Amino acid sequence: MIRATAARCRPTSSPGSLSFEVEADAAPVPAGDIAVALGALNRTDPSVALAGFAAQGASLAGVVELLGQAAGGWFGEGPVLHCGTGEAITIEDSGVGGHGRGNRSVASATRVPRTLSLSHYDPARDWQIGVQRAGGTGPASRDMRIELPAAIDAGTARTLAEAALLRTDTERTRRTVHLGWEALAIPPGSRVRIAGTPGIWRVDGWKFEGMSVSLDCVALAPEVAPLPGSGGRALGAEDVAIGRTILHAFELPPIDDVPATTPRIAIAAAGEAEGWRRAAVLLSIDGGTAWQEIGGTQGIAVLGRILTPPGRAAPQIEDRRNHVVVELANPAILLDHADDMALDAGANLAMLGDELIQFRRAERLDARQWRLSGLWRGRRGTENAIGSQVEGDRLVLLDSRTVATADLPRGAIGTEVRLLAEGAGDIGEAAQASAVINGISWLPLPPVHLVAHRLTDGAARLTWVRRSRSDWEWEDGRDLAPEPGGERYRVTLIPNDGIGWAVETRAPEMTLGAAAIAGGARIEVRQLGTAGASPPATLTLPDQGEPA
Repeated sequence: MIRATAARCRPTSSPGSLSFEVEADAAPVPAGDIAVALGALNRTDPSVALAGFAAQGASLAGVVELLGQAAGGWFGEGPVLHCGTGEAITIEDSGVGGHGRGNRSVASATRVPRTLSLSHYDPARDWQIGVQRAGGTGPASRDMRIELPAAIDAGTARTLAEAALLRTDTERTRRTVHLGWEALAIPPGSRVRIAGTPGIWRVDGWKFEGMSVSLDCVALAPEVAPLPGSGGRALGAEDVAIGRTILHAFELPPIDDVPATTPRIAIAAAGEAEGWRRAAVLLSIDGGTAWQEIGGTQGIAVLGRILTPPGRAAPQIEDRRNHVVVELANPAILLDHADDMALDAGANLAMLGDELIQFRRAERLDARQWRLSGLWRGRRGTENAIGSQVEGDRLVLLDSRTVATADLPRGAIGTEVRLLAEGAGDIGEAAQASAVINGISWLPLPPVHLVAHRLTDGAARLTWVRRSRSDWEWEDGRDLAPEPGGERYRVTLIPNDGIGWAVETRAPEMTLGAAAIAGGARIEVRQLGTAGASPPATLTLPDQGEPA
């Protein structure tokens, strides 16, 4: 058992904090001695030893009652805790006062519970709560439970449960003994032997009336021999190092076909060791001047870094020429292959640098290194990041169970957000990450298939195709969902030999006059939405007379 022996203030990292020194007893402490140490008793009989006890409750009296119940004892003058069948005073039922002799009563057997359960802290099961049950044979239908906040082994707990059940049965038997004045010296709580009657009794109360003393006695149960008990098998957590937090943050385009209403970042975290579980996260959108709590990380993400980056490739077809070699932070993580149907359903989706990819095959090279191939590049509008990766860039496998998201203010586009994450293993310094918000989570996508068709008079007819962030599935016979507020585009002309200009249109086409493009020009087409303008789709027009 551990008891506080000294308390004093001493310098710590937090001024004014209070530190306690505690000392543990060399051996288990008897229950009665604990009650004496609490100041509730003057002395005690020998009682059951407890390896630990939580002195908790609404009152000291309640704690002492619980200790007495655990010891199978009762309280007498002193105050003192009596336990077991010790020394007893022999008395003779003389029937003084004409009350007669041998007054005996036995309460109904229904007072004895059907079962008695005793809960305790089991040291063999990493101090988890254990329960031992004792079963009766009487007609009662009720159950009884004793919640003992003590550390004892399963065998001791079973012995206490059996003893408590035996006491409830034995104490149904009571005797009333009528004695002379000399019995005034026998206080309640004393043990007595009644001449001619087997067993030991305890005095539950007495009454002085009519020049005689009446003692109400309750039969004491015999001691229960120690019984074996099994607490079951402990399923304790493996004692492993926690490690520092690894944190990644990046802007994430919608991957669930639900358009975002504000910019959004993804937060993925894991640990340098297998014992890491979570970390609290702070976010700043003003360069670190002010920080706000945004909760905690979500699960243990699959993180890594690029060892061999992939080259450039077209986003329209599967990249079977390039591959990427990555090193995972956790060697226990296993990656898997994905077939066409799984890829179409979103399997093996990962943020590789700033490019969202999917991979068909994952080949393990050693404990941490994997080669990913069969790449689907530039997913969800991240084609501008294809080929931008360098050695050391991040790999984050996207999974809603392990990657959290946080919405940002609309004014965050064009800024850098900073994050801090601190877990149990981040002593002294929190993990840091930052993300540049360029709008890929919220802004419209740039148009595709921008083409200039030469006309006979030297003009050029521009056409393009709109894209939507909420329509990534190719469905036959179905057009893209309409944009809120309708289609709008900004067409910018930057001539090689003149002043540029811009114009807006609601149709995915525009005709440019011959004079405007005679010397060649650069064309930029942006889709406009409620969030702002998309990145541009670009096209270069040569001088007149050259093919577009």
